[in-house]
Amino acid sequence: MAVVAQHNFYSFDFDVMNIVLMGRSSHKKILERDNLEDYQIASQALKIVGMENYENVALPLFLMVSSGALF
Repeated sequence: MAVVAQHNFYSFDFDVMNIVLMGRSSHKKILERDNLEDYQIASQALKIVGMENYENVALPLFLMVSSGALF
């Protein structure tokens, strides 16, 4: 289980795909890099929730999404 704060003040340049890939970390060994299978799983997850077109959207726009509402 995880908690994501409503208000974040990060200055990192993550896109939506990077955020989704972070969810794969519990399935990886320490310091293991993302591989093709991880990208395929993340792409499929975005497609399931109808966000495949937002894959490369930068984090600042991603932060404008509040409480799961998308535009």
